Amino acid sequence: MILGFKESFENGEPTYFVDKIWTGLIDTVKNRDAVTHYQEYKADYERKFSRNWQLDEYYVPKLHTIRTDTSGRWKVNMDIHFSINVRKPGYWRFAPVVPVIGIQQIEIKEMVMTAGPCIKLKDERVFVVKVDGRRLEKGEIERLAKNDGFDGAEDFFGWFKEDFVGKIIHWTELRY
Repeated sequence: MILGFKESFENGEPTYFVDKIWTGLIDTVKNRDAVTHYQEYKADYERKFSRNWQLDEYYVPKLHTIRTDTSGRWKVNMDIHFSINVRKPGYWRFAPVVPVIGIQQIEIKEMVMTAGPCIKLKDERVFVVKVDGRRLEKGEIERLAKNDGFDGAEDFFGWFKEDFVGKIIHWTELRY
């Protein structure tokens, strides 16, 4: 199934999700043969979009994605087609097809006052994150944010601004 990614945030800053996903694929995907095609994907991207794409040791790998899935479409062993510009003229599948390795339920909730593990942001908002019903500790939330392609919890909650219920779609063995 097509899994679309944005190349920029609402403020116009680049997400680097393509680069971060490739960093993770090269480091973690068991299908090494598929990863050997990295140079082909890179050259195709540069031809198609007239801009460079390069991996940088700065990038923290994006090892999963978080999506709403009210109809239960995403399942283990389903093929992932990593794509950008979905349903647009610039549509492009930017990586080899890999299977969904795992699915976890996630809930993100902004709290007015709370006791226990949570993240308090600079703007005084407080968020609680539960994965498979278990409330994550502060360090686990930071790790979740980074593994989802963000620089940290501040950026993560800038993307997930409201209460959210969905799934973590894994293409690696990582779990929370």
